[in-house]
Amino acid sequence: TISKIAAGEVVQRPSSALKELLENSIDALSTSVHVKIKEGGLKFMQLHDNGTGIHIEDYPILCKRFTTSKISHYSDLQKLTTFGFRGEALSSISQVSKLTVISRKEGESIGYKASFSGGEMVEEAHPYALDRGTILQIEDMFSNMPGRLRALSSSEEHKRCLEVVAKYSIHFPGVMMKVGAKNVEFFSSGKADRLEVIRLFLKNMKVQEELIELEEHASEFVNFSGIVSSPFYSHKTSHLILFINNRLVEAPELTKLVSNLYSAYLPKNSCYFVYLSLNLPPVHIDVNVHPTKSQVKFIHQSKIFCEIQTVIQEALQNSNSKRSYNVKVISHSTQYKPKDIKSQVRESPRDTKLEWYLAPVEQTQPKQMQEDLSSIQELKQEITFGSEQTILQNSVLIGCIDKERILIQHETSSYIVLVPLLFQEMNYQYILELFGELPYSEIPNSNLRIEELLEMSLELDHVERDTSIPKDKLIAKLTELLSNKAELLDDYFSVTIEEGILKKVPILANGYVSPDIKNLPEFLLKLALQVNWRNEKQCLEAVSRHLAWFYSFVPDSW
Repeated sequence: TISKIAAGEVVQRPSSALKELLENSIDALSTSVHVKIKEGGLKFMQLHDNGTGIHIEDYPILCKRFTTSKISHYSDLQKLTTFGFRGEALSSISQVSKLTVISRKEGESIGYKASFSGGEMVEEAHPYALDRGTILQIEDMFSNMPGRLRALSSSEEHKRCLEVVAKYSIHFPGVMMKVGAKNVEFFSSGKADRLEVIRLFLKNMKVQEELIELEEHASEFVNFSGIVSSPFYSHKTSHLILFINNRLVEAPELTKLVSNLYSAYLPKNSCYFVYLSLNLPPVHIDVNVHPTKSQVKFIHQSKIFCEIQTVIQEALQNSNSKRSYNVKVISHSTQYKPKDIKSQVRESPRDTKLEWYLAPVEQTQPKQMQEDLSSIQELKQEITFGSEQTILQNSVLIGCIDKERILIQHETSSYIVLVPLLFQEMNYQYILELFGELPYSEIPNSNLRIEELLEMSLELDHVERDTSIPKDKLIAKLTELLSNKAELLDDYFSVTIEEGILKKVPILANGYVSPDIKNLPEFLLKLALQVNWRNEKQCLEAVSRHLAWFYSFVPDSW
């Protein structure tokens, strides 16, 4: 009874047993793992690997509780490099199911088969023809625990088992993993890269376009790398896959942190994908804190989580969408006179255009430029041949979901479009279309000093700066940089800086859009810090996008 109670903690469901078997296979240096499942693993589960195998002399004690070859002293836990260490997995599985083990040790001429139940070998092991490796068969799981069996759903357990295999396949892309026999439900060749395995896991052929690889991050506390979804990722379920020292674990605190982080970039109820691999010194981590080893404790946890948050946040902020939109820019003659207010009743969307209701603003048109920079033409071509061009050109508006999202239909598919990002992209294309010819508006009696605006931007809560440079010197350096680039900003973008004062700003969409002036300090900071002024194409694209960003934040009263 005691053994059965303990087994119920270690093997809580079929996916728990499968996780233990997968880890044993990887510990045995397997390069190929084949899994078969029936009724979610409750009726039948089989794992076949090509690992180092089990010696015939170990069969009698194979399912004895606390039998392990991974450690010999308690102190070995502090230098653990394997998954297993307690010797409870096979013992627990045999307590709640019928277990059959077939294995051929590397170097031996033949394999052996034996059955186990209740932690004991039912019959003597007998020879069995098998290539190198091990086959573990589990039948009638929880048949002796009817309460547990009734609480589990075969369909849900089947899904969980597939998810466990997929997660280990993502972390170990060099190991071939297959689920299913005639109907293969998951297959990773062992030769694919991690991004390809993630695509298989998410069942999304184009998901790689929306994933960001995190570069290896090393600090005094942790080394980690990972892959995270961009703000444009769309999926029905959020996934946080966390491996610490190659061990799949759960971290509720990190899950909450990541969810809060993405909430600033994604619409409400949207989902994300995050895969992280952390490497810590074995002496800093305690793996023996949970029956299923699904949770661990380690020192400097809060500092490590802060580092992870910072790296992911920077990746999201720096990610540039590859999506392109073909947006028709509203054109309007400044000589237009609106109709009498009494007649401005539109009974049908075909009666007249939307700009019929808009009043033009007074603006100054700059001198026409003769030069046609090749970089601008390249940027325009990237828009014209963008992957999303066909969708937006031939889509139908279904309706508004909320203030920030609309729903469109293209052929038989529906898409959620984020309005702020679409608005920002429209502004970007407008700037490229009128590059060097943007109309502008003079700021009367302007006292907007660049130096003071930059100082305000550095006071923003979400702005981080290099504290090794004194604040006043940094502001002076950035002010000098923008002053030196004043001619370029004026000629190409109608942003005029004279004697350190902002005098003119461009007008987008014929003045129908006014930016929120509160974002002006951050806009100037972006120009100073996030533009590669030495590369023509990168420079013009970055300035255009920052300007589009500034004009996409309209006042609340708009």
